[in-house]
Amino acid sequence: MTQSELLKFTEDNFKKCLAIMRAKNADYSAGDSDALRNFKTARLVNLDPKHILLANMVNKISRIGNLLSKEAAVETEKIDDTILDLVNYSILLLAYLHDETNSQR
Repeated sequence: MTQSELLKFTEDNFKKCLAIMRAKNADYSAGDSDALRNFKTARLVNLDPKHILLANMVNKISRIGNLLSKEAAVETEKIDDTILDLVNYSILLLAYLHDETNSQR
């Protein structure tokens, strides 16, 4: 893969991540202006939203590890989809940290 092919591949996959983020955020936010609301509700049971996001990332990493050695049993959830989910959870954690820092100012 050349450098330009890698950059194009990256751009294409970031576009996929953004499309997934838009679709899932629409499902979870229910018109709420706080896009991170579903993670923040973890506080209702004394859980830190950062740890919820991290746990989701660990689950994705574990799934990726399994899928590297065997095919997915769920046809619609291939390794590519799981990797894109991991990217999105990473962005969500970054967004949460950014939001938390900015709300403390």
